[in-house]
Amino acid sequence: TAREAYKNSQSYNRKIRAGDFKLATYPNSTLNVDGMKRQLATWERTEGFIPDVILADYPDIFAPERSGIEFRHQQNETWKALRGLSQEQHACVIVATQASASAYGKENVGREDYSEDKRKYAHVTAMYSLNQTAEEKAKGIIRVAPIMVREDDFNTNYNVHVLQCL
Repeated sequence: TAREAYKNSQSYNRKIRAGDFKLATYPNSTLNVDGMKRQLATWERTEGFIPDVILADYPDIFAPERSGIEFRHQQNETWKALRGLSQEQHACVIVATQASASAYGKENVGREDYSEDKRKYAHVTAMYSLNQTAEEKAKGIIRVAPIMVREDDFNTNYNVHVLQCL
């Protein structure tokens, strides 16, 4: 619940002696990027809070920026708006999206495994995949690999191994 998330975030802040942390939760399909901007403006005006990092869980289920257009065009508008948010706020915007169904059986998610619209790549600075086999999951290992990195000569053949202790 939102209350539990807030309580846990406050506990986390105390443990790492973090600065301000804000959490806003919304039901599926009720918030769009314009709504995020309004929330951020309210926090800045009332509390002086300006984030360095903005995390958004799954913009594929955001409310559309503009209704009345085809779904994949709505998705493109959302991703363009997220890029604009990062530029306007001078913040790192991190979001998660799902891969296509064809990626489910693969060991490594690749550039061809986008869901809905490949134009997502046109609007991000970088996109990384999280990869994990059943054996790796049992061992607490996950691999992170670049799918697309703008303005960089990157190699999609490498993975960073992360040891998890959840």
